[in-house]
Parts: sequence; structure tokens; C-alpha cells
Amino acid sequence: MHGTIPLSQLAPVVPPTWEPGDDPTKHPLWQEQVELEVEMVQRGVDKYRERVAVAREKGEMTRVKAFHRWVEDAVPEMAKYLKQWLTDVRRKRLGGHGGPSPLAFHKLSGMDASVASYITLRTLLDTITIGHEMPLLAVAKRIGMEIEYQARMQAWVAKAPDVFYGVQKSLHKTATSRHRRRVNINRFNALMRDKLNWVEWPADIKLHVGFRLVDVAVAATKAFNVTQKTYDLVIASRGHRAKAKPSRPQRIITLDEDLQASLLQAVDKDQIRTPQYLPTLMPPKRWDGIRGGGYYTPIVRRPTLIRFHAESEEYREAVLEEYDALDMPRVMAALHYIQETPWMVNRRVLAVAHKLWDMDLGIAGFPKQDILPLPPKPEDIDTNPEAQKQWKRAAAAVYTENATRVSKATSIRTTIQIAERFAHREFYFPHMLDFRGRMYPIPVYLQPQGNDFARGLLAFAKGQEVGEKGGEWLAIHLANHFGADKMSYQGRIDWVKGNEEVWRAIAEDPIKNRNLWLPETGKKHHWQGLAAVFEWVRFLDEGPTMVSGLPIHIDGTCNGIQHLSAMMRDEEGGAAVNLLPDLEPHDIYGDVAAFLQDRLEGIREAGGTQGKYAQMWLDACDGKVPRSLTKRPVMTTPYGATREAHFGSIHDWLREELEEKGRMPFDPKPEVNSEWKKMLVPWLVKHLIDAVDAIVKQSKVCMKWLQDAAKVVAQCNQPIVWRAPSGFVVRHFYGASRQRSTSTLIDGKRINVTYYERTAKLSEREQLQGIPPNFTHSMDAAANTETIIKLALDPRRPPVTAIHDAYGTVAGSMWQIFDAVREAFIKVHSNDVLKDFRWRCLLMYRDHLLATREGLNVYSAMEIAEDTIPPVPERGELDIRVVAESEYFFA
Repeated sequence: MHGTIPLSQLAPVVPPTWEPGDDPTKHPLWQEQVELEVEMVQRGVDKYRERVAVAREKGEMTRVKAFHRWVEDAVPEMAKYLKQWLTDVRRKRLGGHGGPSPLAFHKLSGMDASVASYITLRTLLDTITIGHEMPLLAVAKRIGMEIEYQARMQAWVAKAPDVFYGVQKSLHKTATSRHRRRVNINRFNALMRDKLNWVEWPADIKLHVGFRLVDVAVAATKAFNVTQKTYDLVIASRGHRAKAKPSRPQRIITLDEDLQASLLQAVDKDQIRTPQYLPTLMPPKRWDGIRGGGYYTPIVRRPTLIRFHAESEEYREAVLEEYDALDMPRVMAALHYIQETPWMVNRRVLAVAHKLWDMDLGIAGFPKQDILPLPPKPEDIDTNPEAQKQWKRAAAAVYTENATRVSKATSIRTTIQIAERFAHREFYFPHMLDFRGRMYPIPVYLQPQGNDFARGLLAFAKGQEVGEKGGEWLAIHLANHFGADKMSYQGRIDWVKGNEEVWRAIAEDPIKNRNLWLPETGKKHHWQGLAAVFEWVRFLDEGPTMVSGLPIHIDGTCNGIQHLSAMMRDEEGGAAVNLLPDLEPHDIYGDVAAFLQDRLEGIREAGGTQGKYAQMWLDACDGKVPRSLTKRPVMTTPYGATREAHFGSIHDWLREELEEKGRMPFDPKPEVNSEWKKMLVPWLVKHLIDAVDAIVKQSKVCMKWLQDAAKVVAQCNQPIVWRAPSGFVVRHFYGASRQRSTSTLIDGKRINVTYYERTAKLSEREQLQGIPPNFTHSMDAAANTETIIKLALDPRRPPVTAIHDAYGTVAGSMWQIFDAVREAFIKVHSNDVLKDFRWRCLLMYRDHLLATREGLNVYSAMEIAEDTIPPVPERGELDIRVVAESEYFFA
């Protein structure tokens, strides 16, 4: 930990005469920083080249950005040519000219030309890699197969969209594209073939379709060459020398040489534009406007300060210019304080991670590194459809598991490598903002907002003396990471002190005693918990004068509901999320679980079919609804979670808490299991929503009002703009898709095949869905900013880290952050933020009326706006200042 590393092993101390903002070349680490930024570019190049190699090996070159962009650009022109060909054939038929229609016409006339063009161009580029040639016959066959597959999916969507989208949703999180295709074909054959009277396209039809589309692609894009080539066949017979015999000429297709050169040039440019961002050795460059902060040299392609979506590069530039003209001094001061906080690697945790990674046990969040073999094929797989079906299901599960392992292993391995790279250095994390004002580190993998492993590897480089009170916070922090976070503070402290033997055993040999900090169930913060154990034992040995750099976090209680309850001055909702003082912490997830428990027991007692359903759920919960079942639905409610999102949460709970532990209380056969969940999950979600609404009803009222106000001003087709209490200007706009673009499902994924991005026309649906969560996020971002400002003004200037609804500092400064987060929350909500939001809507709608209605004056327009924008809902009697006295508001 921090106190065990001699200062001599850290980077050179920066002279006190150098301050952030000074000439960077005068910093003693300037040359190393330049070399590090060169390394970032090279890391990005290596990673990009690796992705290109994998894409080439898999025949999926259109996954590479440069190839993907070319397809986007080429689709409209090919679609125009294809439409013209279809029109010409149609005209000849109507005119009675030209004999029978081409075989491909009947299949292609029923498919959107942009969809067919996208599939064709994607297949061509995937099949014909740079510098290679392919037989035209093979390419046409593959295109015909791809088009038939798409026709199947379109027929399925048209006949049974609910079934189709249900299957795609179940595949969304875990399935690879190949697995998704196999499942779609199998489900189509099982569920839809008979209902649709689907007849598989004959081979000659698919071939005609493929040849026709290749012909159109060649003519439209001028990017492919079809030529004849004769290959020499080598023939040998017994006792005779081999001799060559010319074969029949074969048509081949290649990429045009100019296109090849252009694509390779684009790949070269892209690979240097995608650096792997790392921490900096110097305090990051301060942001002076929207560009040029974080990193120092032009070698690295630096991100802009604020991240947002834009429908075009021109529009992005216009918005950036608007942001550049704004003055947000408090936000910038907080951002600079965060990114100028120095960090170091917790080398003791890193050493344990190394050992566990090498042991390959598949524990502590680490995946098994070996690749699972496919199950052996049954001997009768070619003649037994059921055996084939079972093998394919088992093989698909292996494919999915292996893909997950590879992805997780890459992340863990990269995190360890970066930690090793900085293990003896002091370093910093450049930060940026999103459009709501939330702060994010720019580096990936090892960073303070990362996963449990990344956060467990980090410590503040500038520690402080712990003191007696700080020792209590070390104990509270340790208890929080070992599942004792629902106790009172004193209860947590006593619990930690009562388990000294456990902590010492872990600290002495964390590998041998790993069962003590890596239980099979319960807590998930293994690595932060291990770091806390090391620090607590060191505190026991060294006492209050120990210097500690361990980040200690306090989290809000369902922070979204905290903000919504504050906006509504809702005493009942506020009490549920610890806005009000109490002797013990309230647990809103437990409150909702208790409400749902009472509801299910009442339904069970009433009997009948509903009673049977209630009993089945109570059995699944071992008689008592756990908070783990209600946590995610409650947590996501203030962020606009839909009924469908709650379905997903319950399915996840069933998988994580029951299926993976072999405790599923119903038939294990997948089809029966699926039917059970399909029937009973929606039933439970209905009652779960009632339970959530009963606990946080005023929060739901607030969310509905925000949407109603936004709906009125949506007709202005302008962003809704509001200034958060921190001074950050939120620009809320979700653009609609261009109407002439075509949305389709390929391999079970919805793809805009013309690839036009969002338009300047507002999407009312997305705008209204986004307002409640994004308005709430802008408030937590404002509270974040104000908390950091208060700490920055503290004479001790404690180090600080923030993760939206969680704040951290060292043990010796915890009481400062304890007070600062409460004072910041009170400051944010001392403003009537709902009234301010309504005023912004009034001004927008007034201006819209003046621009669209003749003869209106300002006063008349304002009167109409006042009558149209709904009034702020009636608020409760909560005095927001009581938050200062609530011990468990952030805990």
C-alpha cells in the first residue's frame, strides 16, 4: 500500500515553481511525457492492426472503420442503379416487351433497394480482401444466400414481430453474430416455416440474384473488376512426372486498384487517430476552451472537452463553437482539480493479481483463460434432427462462453500491463465531460471510474495522516466492501474490530486464505475489499499517525431518487433514500421488496391462478423477496427504465441468482424454462412496478411533468437548453433519423443500411424518453462539481475522486467530504430547478409562437405559453436543509 513504498521509488518531485498552466517544456518530466504520448499512438496502431488482422481472417473486413465507411458512402449510388434496373424491367413487362422477366426480379422487387445494396457491398468487401481475387461464382452464391436470409427475417418480422423481437432481445447481450444467425435460422424453421409456407429458394434462383447484384454493384461503384483467368491444373499419375494442363477459363472478381490504395491509406490514417489513451506523468494540460486539453503534444489526437452525439461533422463543429463561447468557471475549476489529483498503483494488490492471474482459477472477476472445446458431435448427427438440435445448442453455449472469456481476458490483461507500466510512477488522469456535465476519465482500463479490479489497483499518491477519526472511516470502508454496509456506522466499526483474525489472515497470505475475501456468494468488490484489508491491518500495526492514500468512497442511496425527491420536496420519498436524519440507514430496495412480499402473500391467500403464480415466485425467492430482486428496477426508475427494461432486470436476476447456482425452481428444459419466464416475468413486473410506484410516487410525478413540459416545446424542433446550478449549460437534443434512410435487421441487429446519421429534425420520442434521466443526471453532475469546489477550497487540499453518485478521498479527510457532499446537495436544490426548467420552456415556446404565428406580440405569445406549458407540480414540505443532519445520506 501507499505507506510501504519509499518516496525514492516514485517519480521526481515537481519543483514548487512549476504550476499547471505554466510552460510544459519546463517540467522535469516533459521529455518522458512526450515519449509517453508517442507510445499511446503506437499502442493504438498495434491494437488497430490486430483488429484488422482478425477481421481479415474472419472475412469481416467491413467491421474495419475505413471499409465500413466506404460501404456507407456507396450504398445510395448502388441503390439508385438497382431501383432503375427494377423500374426498367417493370416497364418492359407492362409494355409487353422483352419476354419473361429475369429470375432475380421477382425476389429483388420485394426487398428495399438500399437493404439489398448494403448486403451486396458488405459481402463483396468481406469476401474480396485486399490483394486477393475470388471466383465470381462463389461470390454470387454467397450474396444470394445472404439475400435469402434477409428475406426470411423480413417475412418473420411481418408475420410475428413480437416473436422475432423477443428472440433478438434474448440474443442481444451474449450472442456472437454467427451464433445469432444460427439461432435465427433454427427458430425460423421451428416457429415460422409452416406458418409462412416458406419455400427455400432453389440454388439457381439464389445464383441469379447474386449475379444480378454483382452486376449492379460493378456498374454503380466502378470499384470491382470482373475478368477471366485460366489456372494450370497439375496432374500426376503413377510412374510419370507431374505436368500442367490448362483448365477452362474462370471468371474472377477483384477490388479496383485505386480503391485498394484508398482503403489502405484510410486504414493507415485511422490507426494513428485511435490512440490508446493512458494516464499522464505530468499534471494534464488544462482545458482552455473546448479543445486541446488533457494531453500536450499534437502527436495524440486529443478528444474534445464535451462528448455528445451529432448528425454531421458540420453540426458537431457548430455545437462546439457554441460551447466554446460559454463561460463555465466553476465546472472548469472542478474538472481541473480532479484531473490534477496524483495517483499511484497499489503494488501490493497488483502482486496478488499477478499470482491469481497466473494460477488461472477463474475467480475474483478473472475469467478462465483457456478456450473450451466444442462438445463431441453425436454419431447420428446427420440423420437425427433432435441430436443435431441438442448439439447445436450446446455448441452455441460454448461459442458464447469462449467469446466472453476472450473479451474479459483481454481487458484484465491490458489493465495489468498498464498497472505494471506505471507501478513505480506518480500519474494523473485527464478528464472530459458529457453533455450533462458529468466528468469521465479519458484513459480506459486502469482508471478511477473503472471496474472493481481497476479501482482496487489505484491509490492516491499524496496520502495524509489517518488520525483516530480516519481510522473509523477505514473500518467503515472495509465493512462496506464485505457486505456489512446496511449496519449503522458504529455497527460496521464494531463488526470490523470483531474480525481482526480474519483480516490478519488475509493480509498475511491472501492467496492461501483467498476463501476469506473471495466468497462464492455475496460481495462483488473483491479487489477494493482486499486493498481495504491491507490498509486496515497496516493501521492496526502503525496506529493513527499512519499515512494512507487509500481512496475511501461514500455512495448516495439511490441517488436519482434523492434528487427527484429533493426537487419535489417529498418527505416520504426523501425518507426512503436517507435525505432525512435517522438513527439507522434506510434501504429503499428492501422497502420495495417488503411491499412486494406483502402483495404476493395477499395474492397467494386469495387463491386461484393468480395465487398459484404468487406461490411460484415466493418459492423462487425461498419464501422471502430479496432486495437483490428489486434493486435494479428501483435504481433505474429515475433514469426512465421502461417495462421492457424491468423484464430484462428480472431475467438477469433469475439467471444470476438462480440458474447459474442451480437453484431454478422449475423445469430445467430450456423450452419449459423459457415458457415459465415468458408467462410469469411479465406478471411479476406488473406488481413490481406497483411496489416501486408506492414508495417513490412523487418521483414518478416529477418525471411525468418533465416529459409533459418537454412535449410542448418539442414542436419547436430545437434543443432544450438549461443551465444547471453549477453553471454547466445542458443542450438536450435527440435527432430523428433521416426519412429516406432504410432501417433493417441483419443478423438480428437493427442497422440503418444507408448509414445516414441523425438529422437536424428532433425525435420527439427519444427527446421525451431522455428528459427525466438527463435532467436528473445534470443535477448529480452539478452536485459533483460543487462538492469538488468545496474540497478544493479546503486549506489541506485533499485528493478527491468522483463517480457521479459516489465520492472518495483519503481517510484523514473523510469528514471534509462528508460535509462537502451535503452542503453541495443543499446548494443545488436551494434553487427551484423545476421552476427554472419551466422558465426555459416558456421562453422557447414563446419564441416559437412569435416565429410561426403572424400578428402575435411578445405579451400574447407569453400568455399562450403560460397556458400551454403545464405548471410545476405541487410540492411537499421537505426542508432540504435537513440533509446536513442526515448521517446516511451518503454513506
